[in-house]
Amino acid sequence: MKKIFLFIGIFCCYSVFVFAQTEIPKSVITLKNGSVFTGEIIVESESTIVFKTNEGTRFQFPRNDIESIKKQNTEIRTDTTKLYKVDFVDNQAEFGIMMNTGSDYFFRTKGIGGAVSFSVDLTLGMKNIDGQNWFVGLGAGYENIFTTPENISLLKIFFKTQKFFLDKKTFSPFASLDLGYSLISNKGWEGGFFAKTKGGISIKAGQSVVFLLGLNLGFQSCTTLLEQIQNNMTYNFNGTTFLPAIGFSAGIIF
Repeated sequence: MKKIFLFIGIFCCYSVFVFAQTEIPKSVITLKNGSVFTGEIIVESESTIVFKTNEGTRFQFPRNDIESIKKQNTEIRTDTTKLYKVDFVDNQAEFGIMMNTGSDYFFRTKGIGGAVSFSVDLTLGMKNIDGQNWFVGLGAGYENIFTTPENISLLKIFFKTQKFFLDKKTFSPFASLDLGYSLISNKGWEGGFFAKTKGGISIKAGQSVVFLLGLNLGFQSCTTLLEQIQNNMTYNFNGTTFLPAIGFSAGIIF
């Protein structure tokens, strides 16, 4: 009887050991740029593959950057690690930098006449949010409005959110919104809140680089000496005005 129980115990232990063995297929991934990686697929979805090389380095490859996937001989690994298919692996956010430059035309108001501006800004934030559809971050920039009798210099701090509508395509329409506050260095001027919306086309130039071309529409509030004509009389007074603007811009995300 003892021999029977001993045999059953050995058989059960062996069965558990065999059941715990997991075959991990070895794969060779070739990218469209010619790079080749050998290892195993950890996680995969319809648009992304998470890959672990033989050296232990992990990479995340978009499927549209992959030329081919080939299977090699399998190895036996005696643990319970398994492969699971995840539908939302793309939701992993990554740090990103956005740089923009552009020019706007400010329409005539009580504060200034029609004038052209030049601007440049830098935004630090997170990209590839919600399946690579969003960029969200905080930015700072400089804008110079060319007007008489002197140019107006603005230092801007803002929150940016940008939506890409076709993130898996080389060309994709996008829309963005900037909300922030501008400081004006000119004497007799005080800064104020501003808003700028933008729509355009993004051009994907690689795995992590995107170029942007767009049209802008927004306004800038400020306080300065205003002019008003009433009953053929000109009145000057300090007050707040809104400077509407329209323009274009170009940028890059990396």
